[in-house]
Formats: sequence, C-alpha cells, structure tokens
Amino acid sequence: MTKLINFRECQAPVEKTGQLSWALDVSLLSAAAACVVVTTVAGGLWLNRSREAPGVVLNVTAGQDPDVAEARAGPMGAPLLWVAKKGDATVYLFGSVHLLPPGTVWADQRLFVAFDSADQVWFETRNLDRLPPVNDSRLTAGADVSLFRRARLLDKSVGGFEADRSPRGKAGTGFSDDGVNVSLEAWRRGDQKAMTQHVMALAKSDPDIYRWLLSDRHKAWLPRIEGMMNEPGTSFVTLGASHMVGPEGIVAQLRQRGYDVTRMDVR
Repeated sequence: MTKLINFRECQAPVEKTGQLSWALDVSLLSAAAACVVVTTVAGGLWLNRSREAPGVVLNVTAGQDPDVAEARAGPMGAPLLWVAKKGDATVYLFGSVHLLPPGTVWADQRLFVAFDSADQVWFETRNLDRLPPVNDSRLTAGADVSLFRRARLLDKSVGGFEADRSPRGKAGTGFSDDGVNVSLEAWRRGDQKAMTQHVMALAKSDPDIYRWLLSDRHKAWLPRIEGMMNEPGTSFVTLGASHMVGPEGIVAQLRQRGYDVTRMDVR
C-alpha cells in the first residue's frame, strides 16, 4: 500500500550559527544525511527522474465504459491520477483541490515520479504564486500550489490555461473546486464515485453555474491538451478535481475523442 506523504516533511531550512565542535558537526551531517534519505525516498525530492510513474492501471473489462468502471471501483486510497498516451506523447492528468487544512497528507510516490518526469506542467492559471493570502487559519493553499512551487524548484516549463482567473473560483469556500463542494475526504481517498455525484448534483441544481464553472471551460482547455497529445514528450496537467470527473469532465471528453486514458491507482 502506498504511503501518503506530508509535502512539507524535511523541507524546513536549518540554520547553523556559531562555532560548533567537530563532534557536533558530524552529528549535524548525519542528521542532514538522514533527512536527505527520507526526503528522497518518502518525500519524492529525488534527482534521478523516472520516465514511468509507479502505479497500477485500473483494469477495465472489454466493452465496459471506463468512466463507469472507475466510478464503481470505489476509493483507491489517494488522489486521482490518469495517464493518456499517444505515440511518443504522455500526458498525466491530476485532479487537485485549491484549499486544504494545514498539514493535510495527500502526496505519494506515484504522483511525485509522474510530476518529476514531465517536460512541461500546466495549471488552471500561471498566477498561483500571486494569489491573495488565505484569511482563514483552518485553511492553507492547496495541492496545486504545492505542485506549482515544486515546478519552480525543478525549473520546469510552466503553463496556464487561463491568464488571470483565480483557481479558487467564484465561491472560494472550504475545500471546494470553483464552488463545487468536493468532499476533502472523497478527494484524498480517490473516491471517484462520490466526486462524480457532487459534480452531477451541481449540473442538476444550477446548470448555468455548471456550464460557467466547468463544461464551458473544458471546451476551451481541451484543444490545448490535445496539442500536448500530438507532440513528443511528457506533460503533467493539474486541474481541480471537479474538472476531471463526470460525463463532461476532461477525462471522459478525451476518451470520447479517441484517446487512450487510464487511471493510475496506487500499488
């Protein structure tokens, strides 16, 4: 079973002041080496980048609708990640949330290796480093912001589907994705069925908001994603989880256009 990782583990800087003894220097070096090992293995901050992310592709019976099969598979233990392939092109699709309680554990090796293998990474917007602060002690920036910062750390090419729109959306409440109340626990456990139900409930209760927040934006984003599918290389796309699931979600729309998209579950 894949261990979820606190993204901030072993990332705090350590300051060394004054003249320390040789023995203390050795102790500090040993502690630093241990932190490097933990960070490399558990935290995903490795230098050797794999071209294949470790994971288990969800098996779908021939003739079965993959979207239905995924929804029926139940929670798989980690946030949802898909991979689409065509020729020499690989595109990873990660469903994120924009706000999280401090200290939420959500990352895993499967996700880190996929992200690190990418030549380019894409987010809903490129202004994730210029978002206003979260004025709520119960919340902090979400998974997308953490991955954006990692992209900067690794000096990756970063793109945004929208120039200046805040990914926190119109409502900006709780753990929502653009006003769609996706349960934090459903997202963290990879409960595709529960998240799909949330999205479809919005489509039924407020079709105008559903189109404005989700389906219309998907139509604008899909040509860019298709462009990635037609160029050699690896891309990693991070969008709010609500954009990935449901019949009009990015994953279903790519499948309808003939692309091979499979869900990568944890080992």
